[in-house]
Amino acid sequence: MSDEELDVFKSDIKEVLKFIKHSIDKDELKKLLDGNDNYQNIDRLAAQTISACSNVKFDIPVGKEGINVCKAIEDMKMEARNEGLNEGISRAVAMLKDLQFTKEAAIRQIMKNYALSDDDAMAAVNSNW
Repeated sequence: MSDEELDVFKSDIKEVLKFIKHSIDKDELKKLLDGNDNYQNIDRLAAQTISACSNVKFDIPVGKEGINVCKAIEDMKMEARNEGLNEGISRAVAMLKDLQFTKEAAIRQIMKNYALSDDDAMAAVNSNW
């Protein structure tokens, strides 16, 4: 169905069907969500349906009746970035340790390569040493 044909629906089902339709192409999904206020406050059941049918597993807080799908997706992306960053730091620390860097040298290297503060780099090295 085209988006115009889906526009005949007047409930959250329209947003659910459009999201599912466009979820196979991230660029199309981005176009759908950008500036579309209809996804700012989706009913809990509609959000659960979107999550289940499109394999986009966003967190739906217990007791919350409406969900901002755009924010949920942004939160997921940020979480994935952070997980990737943490994994990269962990691997870098392991490599520096294998190369027999001192802890202090490893901290300086992590600060430089990952633009972390002294405290954050120290915590990262200490937790992965």
